[in-house]
Amino acid sequence: HQRLREDTELIEATENCYVIHAGDYIDNFIVDKPKPAMKAPIPPSVQWQLCEHYIDMTPESLMAIVAGNHDLWTAGMTDYDPLKRLANERGVLYHQHELNLRVWVGNVPYHISVRHKRRGNSQIDPSRVVKSMWSDGEADFDIGVVGHHHTPVVTEFTKHGVGRWAIRPGAYKIVDSFGESCGF
Repeated sequence: HQRLREDTELIEATENCYVIHAGDYIDNFIVDKPKPAMKAPIPPSVQWQLCEHYIDMTPESLMAIVAGNHDLWTAGMTDYDPLKRLANERGVLYHQHELNLRVWVGNVPYHISVRHKRRGNSQIDPSRVVKSMWSDGEADFDIGVVGHHHTPVVTEFTKHGVGRWAIRPGAYKIVDSFGESCGF
């Protein structure tokens, strides 16, 4: 994806710009049909190689990784988590489900909560799941991020008189027949 490469190079070249990934680096569709996964245009082994190449494009800016459900299928079917290995080898924070980080910008601390997947999605308001994460008391974040769905949104919301941000990062997915069948 040209746009993914361009955005990644821009982030890496920008001083004090950092990345926290919300998962699903790869398709890896091996859950209940491994043979069709091997017939995919890009087989899982090559997807993992591309994932490693992509991670290596951000040696200075990659701060943390939260795994996605597609990333975790390998770990769930084996005793091996390739994404955890890649993160550990590079000294990057990693969790399979959620990370809560305190990031300082100058003298101002921001609590960032990142998950790949969470209950409570809404087709009408994609930011609802992030707002619910805050309302349910899981984390008193300033910036909440939930990946998984491919519809991007960034919106401010107010809780207890404090402005907070709900982010759904979307995806670089190319619209294919599966995407079209889902209405993208």
